[in-house]
Amino acid sequence: MLAPCLPAKPCFAVPKGGLCGSALFTVRPWPKSTLTTSPIVSKFPHVKGEGIRQDPAKGAVCLPEVGLCFGTGMSYYKALGLNKEPFSTSPDPSFFFHSREHKAALCRLQIAISLKRGMSVILGDIGTGKTTLSRKLARELSEDPDVIFNLILNPYFRTEKQFLSRLARLFHIKVSSRATGLDYMEAIERYLFHTGVEERKTVVLLIDEAQILPDFVFEVLRILLNYETNEYKILQLVLVGQMELMPRIGGMSNFWDRIAMKYVLNPLCEDEVRDMVDYRLREAGYTGAAPLFTDEAIRTILKESGGYPRKLTLYCHNCLEHLVMYGKKIVEGDVARRVVDEDVKPVHSEADGSVAQVSPFVVRRDGDTGKMPAPRQAETQEEDLAPKLPFEVRGRPRKVANAGSDAEPAEEPVYDIKDHGLRVIGRR
Repeated sequence: MLAPCLPAKPCFAVPKGGLCGSALFTVRPWPKSTLTTSPIVSKFPHVKGEGIRQDPAKGAVCLPEVGLCFGTGMSYYKALGLNKEPFSTSPDPSFFFHSREHKAALCRLQIAISLKRGMSVILGDIGTGKTTLSRKLARELSEDPDVIFNLILNPYFRTEKQFLSRLARLFHIKVSSRATGLDYMEAIERYLFHTGVEERKTVVLLIDEAQILPDFVFEVLRILLNYETNEYKILQLVLVGQMELMPRIGGMSNFWDRIAMKYVLNPLCEDEVRDMVDYRLREAGYTGAAPLFTDEAIRTILKESGGYPRKLTLYCHNCLEHLVMYGKKIVEGDVARRVVDEDVKPVHSEADGSVAQVSPFVVRRDGDTGKMPAPRQAETQEEDLAPKLPFEVRGRPRKVANAGSDAEPAEEPVYDIKDHGLRVIGRR
C-alpha cells in the first residue's frame, strides 16, 4: 500500500520506499482522522473525488493514490536544486535565450532605434518568443536615460480618439476632456518635437499584438511617422505581431514603404533547443554536472513542439513536474514521451466539428460510434498562410508559394527571408 507522507520541512515527497534524492522529508502513514476531502482537483484530473485530501492543520495536500504530499511552503523546483521557475510561461526577460534569430532581431532593433530610422516590424507565428523579445528590448532601453520607452500591450481600440487618448496618457500629455481628435494630434506633435528635437531624447513606442490593430490606427501612425527632421525620425515605432499582420500592412503601400526594418522569427532548431533548455536551467540555479534532459528527451520535445519556445517551455515544465512527482532524477526519453502523450489536446468531433478537451485519464467517446475522434493534426504554415499571402516567402523552413486568387496578381512584391530578416527581392 502506498503511504502518504508528512514533510519534516515543506517539500514534495514520494511514496514510501520511492526515490526522492532529497533529505527534506520524513515518510510515515497519514492519520486518516485528519484527512478531509479537498476541492483541489484541477491540477490532477486523473485523481477523482476522495483521491485528493488535505490536512486542515498543516495545509498540505495529499494524494493517497500516488503517495504524494505537497507542502504549501515549497514550490516544486526546490526539489531539483533550483532557485526559481526555469520554464515559466511569462515573458521574463531574464530568461531570454539568444538564439541566432532572436539575437539578430534584437541587434537590428537596437540599431534601428539608435539611428532613429522610424518604424520596425517584428513578425512571427504564435509562440515564437515575440513578447519575450519585446520585454528584453524594453529592459535594455529603459536603462538608457536618453530613451523614453512606451509600451502598448493591448492595442484594441474602437475609435481614433480612443487611440490618441491612450498615446496622450503614455506621453503624460495633459489634454482637455473636451478635446477633439485634432486637438490630440496637435498636442502629440508638440510633445514629440519638444522631447525628440529640443531635448534630444529618443521616443520609442512599441505595440505588441499589432495584428489586431484597426485600420484607422495605421493611418494615425503613418501621420506620426511623418514628423521628422532633416536627419532622423522623431518617433521610433516598433510593431510586433503575428504573421497575419504582414498581408495587412503589405496592402498599404504608403505605410509599407515607411518600414525601415522587417524581421521574421522562426522556430528553434535542435541544437538551439538543447542550448535554450540548458540556459534556462542554469539561470534558475541548476548546478548539476550532467544535463537534466537527455538528448532523446530533447528530440522528443522538439518533435512535438516544432521548436516553438512557448510549447518548449510548457513541455519542459511538465517534465520537471513529472520528476518531482515520481521521484526521478533526469528527464529521459520515456519521461518526455509520457508527458507528451498525457498532454491534453483539442480534437474535433467528426459529427458536428465541435471542439472537445480530451484528457489522457478520462476517455470520452464520440456519439454512439464507440470510436475516439482522430486528433486534429497541426496545420502547416502553408495551410495557415496560403489563403492570406498574395506573394511568395522564400528561405523559410516551410515555403508559401503563390497564395491568393486563381489569377496571378500584378506587380506583387516577392520577399526573401534570410539570416538577417525579410527583404524585397523583386516584383512579379
